Amino acid sequence: MANNLFFLALFSFSLGCIASETVMEIIPLSNRPASEIHPIIAPLLDASDSLIPNGFNLIVKTTPAKLRELKAIIKKLDNVLTNLTITVVQTQDFSAEQLNAGLGININLSVNNPSQNQGYVEGHYQQQHRKNNTDNQQVLTTLEGTAAHIKAGRHHPISHTQVYYSAFGEPIVNQQTQLVEVSTGFSVLPRLNGEQVILEISPWSDTLQEKGNINTQEVTTTLRTHLGKWVEIAAVNQQHNSEASENLSYQQGSYTKRLRILVKVNKK
Repeated sequence: MANNLFFLALFSFSLGCIASETVMEIIPLSNRPASEIHPIIAPLLDASDSLIPNGFNLIVKTTPAKLRELKAIIKKLDNVLTNLTITVVQTQDFSAEQLNAGLGININLSVNNPSQNQGYVEGHYQQQHRKNNTDNQQVLTTLEGTAAHIKAGRHHPISHTQVYYSAFGEPIVNQQTQLVEVSTGFSVLPRLNGEQVILEISPWSDTLQEKGNINTQEVTTTLRTHLGKWVEIAAVNQQHNSEASENLSYQQGSYTKRLRILVKVNKK
């Protein structure tokens, strides 16, 4: 049915060309789908022109002069897609300024465990544990304009115990074990624009708390950044206060934990 509609549209397209001083041509594309180039070219057409995207072909009906102009523009737009390497760091210790200065985490990762990366794209994962602190970084490679996803984590067994009493007053213990996934990762859609990149990105990080509770920190944002530069996309401040009194003594303390989420994009 879809093919019949397409050929019917193409037939009507041809009749329009015969009835006016226009030409029709199928322009093959080498690198980009027609659906990606069509919305860029469409505003350049006159009211009497037509443009049909079909897979990796653009079917154009226009005047000979306009056709030459459109073909020159399409040739520039139909460039080779670029591989991009996207690195996300979630850290309490480093800022974008420090990483851009060459300090902090080494992104030349030696850890490459595909079994943790869920098989979506090429990716790397590294996690560093310190006292009262966990930093992690993840790297994936994808084509510009292509959505990608990376996730690494574990399933932790969490036990729940319930005690209830029978009709005779005897205690009955019911224990169940549930697997809870704790993961870190991000999904991203990068679009290259010269030496800048537009990112639609959603990183998250789970932390297993006491009694099997999961604390999740996540953000969804769209931003424009320069290639090769670290940029902070989010920061979370967590304030902790404590008080204690014993034997006429009193202690009070507080500390702030700041988690930064940083991203950098490079051409591969």
